[in-house]
Amino acid sequence: MLTLPDGGQRTGQRSETKKNQKRNKMKSNKYLMALTAMGLALATQANATITFNFLENGNNKHLLSTTNFTESGVTLTASGFRTNGAAADLYSKYTSGDPGETGLGMNTDLGNDHEIDVQHFIQLTLPTTPVYSLTSIMLGSVQNGESAKIYWTTTSGTLTGATLLDTIMNADGSFVIPFAYSASGYLDITAGAANVLLESATFDVTPTQYSGVPEPSTYVAGALMLLPFGYSTIRAMRNRKQTA
Repeated sequence: MLTLPDGGQRTGQRSETKKNQKRNKMKSNKYLMALTAMGLALATQANATITFNFLENGNNKHLLSTTNFTESGVTLTASGFRTNGAAADLYSKYTSGDPGETGLGMNTDLGNDHEIDVQHFIQLTLPTTPVYSLTSIMLGSVQNGESAKIYWTTTSGTLTGATLLDTIMNADGSFVIPFAYSASGYLDITAGAANVLLESATFDVTPTQYSGVPEPSTYVAGALMLLPFGYSTIRAMRNRKQTA
């Protein structure tokens, strides 16, 4: 005679099955959340920048005409010149409590302010080491009646033949580098009137076109693409357990 489990046994089995399904669903959700978090974390890492304030070698310090600045393992080279092409020493100027009067200037200038005047210019070598692209610069000490000129060139040590990118005449002093001029050649900064400072330079440390690091959206898309496969695998494992 075939003996069937009584109602109590069937109810207990269904209750246990529901508990297992709930536990498996929670595990599945945890795996999917982990995959998504991984993608978002990688995307965040891939969208980093590094900013040079040109005080990396010390404050109020006389620097050589060509000086390397290193920030977070990335090195940027800056060189000082007179407009006639002669090399000129740099100066890292620091003014306590006044970031607008802090930055890279010249050791000797017309106003004895350790700034960049109309007879001098600072040239940034692009790209950095390792290779990263310049996204923006900040000019300081741009006061009423003063201005800064930003040039791009492929020739070291001269403004002759350089392309004028912009003239800065306001206290904000920020300038976003056009993409075409962000990763090679030289960026020249000089005064259009009176004297100014190179306050900072910001670089994108994950340029796809140079380092081969994917764009942040690629990480997110990759993580999302993995979700169906991860879910299918988890579901298959869960079904095998239930069958067993």
